[in-house]
Amino acid sequence: MRTKYLKAKETKPGLGGVKILAIFMIVAGVLFICGGIASFFMSPRLALAIGRGNAGLTALLAGTGAAVGGVLLVFGALHGILAIGLLQRRNPARVLTIILFGLSGIGACIGTVAASLRFSREALLWNVVLICVDLWVLSYLFRPQTKRTFNA
Repeated sequence: MRTKYLKAKETKPGLGGVKILAIFMIVAGVLFICGGIASFFMSPRLALAIGRGNAGLTALLAGTGAAVGGVLLVFGALHGILAIGLLQRRNPARVLTIILFGLSGIGACIGTVAASLRFSREALLWNVVLICVDLWVLSYLFRPQTKRTFNA
């Protein structure tokens, strides 16, 4: 009887890992949004401090900071929307999450090369950890049991 229960439990798709991934994505989304808001409010002050006496440089830095803030806000919203989609077992959310983490992994690989060239241990460690997280998420989302959870 116990063996029968264990077999049924093993084959039934679950949400345990999906919940962990969704929580991770919600936390990342909140951090992205906080970074975007901080970029909006801090970039003009930083631009004024750096570009003293050079109006062109000040405007360029302020505009760049606003653009970075906008990108961070978009990524924060995207993480939140995809996390909700994952919790609702939506396959398009799984596919878009695969694309998002694949692009993140590519960016982290480029960052690893850049950190190696500049000999920055902290940046190198950050990028290696990011690559490991991305690989874990991608391997989890491609597992057959996870695909069954999303009816893919």
